[in-house]
Amino acid sequence: MFVRLTGPLLSTKQKDVELNVEKVFVVSKAPPGLSFQVEDATCSVDEKMRRLALSRGLKMIRARTARSGGRLVKEK
Repeated sequence: MFVRLTGPLLSTKQKDVELNVEKVFVVSKAPPGLSFQVEDATCSVDEKMRRLALSRGLKMIRARTARSGGRLVKEK
């Protein structure tokens, strides 16, 4: 696609070149306030559970006993 300029091209150093952009990629860090972060999607389920436990003052019990059942329990 070609476009004829109606005025001078002022924002380049080479005035006889035209760019035809087909794709643009924007790379920026997402604000921490978003509900979903790329970091969350890339970590394992064990890591997500560990973060959840830490954020709620809990610890993970891995042994499946009648008492724990593999649940998150309050730290004593």
